[in-house]
Amino acid sequence: MKDYHISKINVEGNKVVSYEAGGIFKITQEFIDDFPSGNGDITSLLKINPNVQFSNSYQSSKTPGEIDPANISINGAAFYQNLFNLDGISMNNDLDPASNNPNSITDIPGRSQGISIDSSLIEKIEVYDSNVSASYGGFEGGVINVTTKNPSKNFSAKLSYQTTSSAQTKYHLYESDNEVLLNSSDSSNEPYFFKQFIRANLSGYLGKHFGIIGSFSSVNSTIPLKEYIPSYKKQIQKNQYRNIYNYFLKTTYDGIENLNLSFSLTYAPQNNQYFIKNAKNSEFSILSGGLQGSLKATYNFKSLTFVNNLSYSELKNSKKSQENYFKGWKYSEEKDWGTPGKGSNEGAWGNIKTIQRTIEYKSDLKFEEFEIFKTYHLISTGLVLDFGSSYYQRLEDTFSGSSLSAIKEGGICAEKQYCSNSPVQGEKSSIWKNNAGQYFKWLNVYKAGKINLDNFGYGFYLQDDLRIWRLSFRPGLRISGDTYMKKITLAPRVALAFDVFGNKNTNIIVGINRYYGRNLLAYRLYDGRTALQSTYKRTNEKTTWDKAIISQQKNNTQFNRLKIPYNDEFVVGITQRFWQFEGNLKYIHRNGKDEITKVSSKIASLPKDPDYTTLYYTYTNDGKSVSDIITLSFSTIKPIEFFNIKQSFLFGADYSNIKKNYNDYASSLNSNAFNDVDVIFDGKIIKYNSLPPNDFNKPYSLTFTTISQIKISTFDLTWTNFFAYKSGYKSIAINGVQTSSKGEELDNYQTFDFPNTFNWDARIGLKKNLWGKNMVFIYLDIFNVFDNLNIISAKTETIKKKNTALIPTYQTGRSFYIQVGYEF
Repeated sequence: MKDYHISKINVEGNKVVSYEAGGIFKITQEFIDDFPSGNGDITSLLKINPNVQFSNSYQSSKTPGEIDPANISINGAAFYQNLFNLDGISMNNDLDPASNNPNSITDIPGRSQGISIDSSLIEKIEVYDSNVSASYGGFEGGVINVTTKNPSKNFSAKLSYQTTSSAQTKYHLYESDNEVLLNSSDSSNEPYFFKQFIRANLSGYLGKHFGIIGSFSSVNSTIPLKEYIPSYKKQIQKNQYRNIYNYFLKTTYDGIENLNLSFSLTYAPQNNQYFIKNAKNSEFSILSGGLQGSLKATYNFKSLTFVNNLSYSELKNSKKSQENYFKGWKYSEEKDWGTPGKGSNEGAWGNIKTIQRTIEYKSDLKFEEFEIFKTYHLISTGLVLDFGSSYYQRLEDTFSGSSLSAIKEGGICAEKQYCSNSPVQGEKSSIWKNNAGQYFKWLNVYKAGKINLDNFGYGFYLQDDLRIWRLSFRPGLRISGDTYMKKITLAPRVALAFDVFGNKNTNIIVGINRYYGRNLLAYRLYDGRTALQSTYKRTNEKTTWDKAIISQQKNNTQFNRLKIPYNDEFVVGITQRFWQFEGNLKYIHRNGKDEITKVSSKIASLPKDPDYTTLYYTYTNDGKSVSDIITLSFSTIKPIEFFNIKQSFLFGADYSNIKKNYNDYASSLNSNAFNDVDVIFDGKIIKYNSLPPNDFNKPYSLTFTTISQIKISTFDLTWTNFFAYKSGYKSIAINGVQTSSKGEELDNYQTFDFPNTFNWDARIGLKKNLWGKNMVFIYLDIFNVFDNLNIISAKTETIKKKNTALIPTYQTGRSFYIQVGYEF
């Protein structure tokens, strides 16, 4: 048995590696192969971790055709404040991870996990959720370390095909949503879809010391929708598409004594193709993902290991549109592709490119253990230097007509692009009576332009894994800074473990740590974006745009030099091993401070600025959060064998109490949140910022994972089950005002409670050995086996201006994924 260290526990042969109180959760390649993972993304595998919460929109029955990896929160932190590492190099996309609206004319949907990696490429995943080593920085939640596969010593190959569709999926919908779904014209409701997954890889050594592995995988989803809503005369079916491709190459060389070299290259572009409903020539694509390459050299000296990693990454969020204009016409004989009284739209959102390029150098020195006065030390230190260049660029002028007006009888258009003399039909308003056509009074121009940001960042850490008697003590310090925020941060990390009986079976863990968050590029790239916009205004159809009055927009988002957000953590836990089992109990308290939020000048009572519009927005450090999390896990250390069966399992439970006064950096604080006023909540007066959050807020959950392996002759049968019981979802909505006992009129917030949910996912795998290494296999994944009606989220609707009602969204019902393949 290996010595116990605070940083990690490695256990050989375990299908489900146990969750240890020190804060590391390790998922092996064997587990990845046996677990039902749906779209095959990283985050879908993390639902077995009790410290990870998913967004309420995860697995929505309205959008089963989507393939984006889910957003996750670790220990109450914002979903964009996790660090995603691929082979030790960050793959975070910091361009605008909170943006989620593809139909914005200025913003582009983003996500924190910059590259969507297929699970078939992964050797292991390590999740650091507490007591995180000082070697990691740039996060407030946790660290997700993804290690790709290495070349196999003997030549091997694997090819597989997987599919699922709406025909293999049960939909659960609220009664009023049925017709909306079937006649849907946008991606918020997807009545049909077809997904297919193709995976192939080759691996082996060319000679004695040079190994190579190459891999390709693709995830493709086709989503048929209606181009026009039912009330339009044209009912044309049109497909939207979602495509992710993974191209992967990795080489290793160990022909020089004590030196190991590896080179890896990952190219993972994603293309989500949309169209604007009720509009012709409206197709556009959201392009994301990117390229990441690294060269790693590890040299083993006599008393230390020296690791160097040089990497380059290029990540993007871009928009490519069919047209660079949008016009919302009324129906007429000339504009006849719509419906009378409903309009005839045309055009799209123009072309925007946002790019994040980073060159990074990382080095780590890990000394061998040495003794000083009967104390044993494992010192490690490291340095990271990176240079990033990012920009937001509108590639060409984009135009949008607004303030549509009627042309009076006898009026003649001075130009034909934003004016039509074809009489409008089907409009009941008196404005359009006896009209001679229509014209746009305003022309909004989004000018071609570029906003740049260059940034040099640095980090240094030093820590010591110290052992004396039964006590392990790990003090560490991380120093970080960059030229973007112009702040230097000091993040102390202190962890302690006590081996109670000296047999490494019972260990008590304590830790006090500080984690500084990511400096998102979005803050700077928002700044100045509105200044690219101008509006041309005219009073009649006889005026050409060159004679219109120009109103130049000014920047409405000020970027100030902000403090770096951080989380202070206290953690205490106990790990107990006995026979072939391990149990862990842990308590985590997190205080999030200086969180970055957006607030209007009016709410913050800021002075008017002559260089800005009357109302402008600024970023502040007024966000805060408090999180208390208790987790319990119990698992097998190695499979239990009886007869011809190997059995592994993992049980996880968590309780979370999370309070925060903000949603994300892109959502503006309202006056209640900014001033933290008194409100009435469930009949009691509390502070506004004590209201529970509306997402990532399920108070408790229970999960149980089992993996059974049975060998019968030349057949290998695997049966995996994942059971999840989650507490009811609470939705908070304002429901008028109420007079308090002190005579104050306070906003009254109402809780809408939803029932607890239960879900069972399963994978049944069968492998058949043909001869030698040749093998065929088939996997059947079944999600929501019992087809339970689980509510995952809801939206509020006001009825008759008084009562507030909730319209629920359900989890996808029973669905099947089928995979077949061949390996040799």
